Amino acid sequence: MVTGHALEKVINGPAHHTLHHLYFTVNYGQYFTWADRFGNSYRQPDSSLDPLLEVQALDNAKKQ
Repeated sequence: MVTGHALEKVINGPAHHTLHHLYFTVNYGQYFTWADRFGNSYRQPDSSLDPLLEVQALDNAKKQ
């Protein structure tokens, strides 16, 4: 999930993990993104691709 929280740029979450493995077969950081930044393999997740947005849209459509 992409939350926009400030710590999201430091802590390696599911969005970082998934995006990282789309481009690379290895990663440098298990829990924090600094190692990926140092190894030049960091990619910032795009909030428009957050799967939670689709879930929320479906819920809103059901309510209408």
